[in-house]
Amino acid sequence: MLLCPGVPGFPWPEEPELDARYDVLAAERDVEGLVQFGLREWAAAGSDNAVVAQLRAAVPAWFDQGEYLQPDPPVYDRLQEIQAPAVVMVGDKDRPILAAVAGGTSARIPDCEFVWMPGVDHFPSLREPQLVTDTILRFAGNYAG
Repeated sequence: MLLCPGVPGFPWPEEPELDARYDVLAAERDVEGLVQFGLREWAAAGSDNAVVAQLRAAVPAWFDQGEYLQPDPPVYDRLQEIQAPAVVMVGDKDRPILAAVAGGTSARIPDCEFVWMPGVDHFPSLREPQLVTDTILRFAGNYAG
């Protein structure tokens, strides 16, 4: 199950202005600035209390994640090697580059199911929790034991 995935090795375009804004906010450890950044970039379906709370809870972990992250191997060109059942879900209001990553990912994984979620941005479990839950349960039920 991949929800709005980022996949190392996908030919991601350069976004110097976006990266610079993020880097300044992160260097200043500006939680509220990064929450607002996240809302602008990932919450195209709107800002509500649940999305703000999720971002506010996640942002502090971003400051020190570099200490724990390891370089990602470029897996995009190896997705066709996956032999396990897979499903990719993405919303039509997510950033266009993330929709492209999701589409490219599902096209490369053999027999991957692709679920396009109308009206959903980068917060599918908050925007359409029933659809996400039903897809997980259906998917897991199809491949159980």
